[in-house]
Amino acid sequence: MSKSANECVFVVDCSGLHEIANTKSNSLRAAFLDHLSKGLIGVPACVWNEFEKLYESEAADLGNY
Repeated sequence: MSKSANECVFVVDCSGLHEIANTKSNSLRAAFLDHLSKGLIGVPACVWNEFEKLYESEAADLGNY
């Protein structure tokens, strides 16, 4: 069974989102953000809500993805 281009491959928790938001490597950050925008990295709504409450500025940065 092959994966479609828009199929979620990974699901992250609040800690995973925090790591993505705070990575120091520009190329790694770009890859993570690309995967988020394509839906390859899934973020459950409850995780996003928790992330927004805990890390407001980081959530604002990642919100478009």
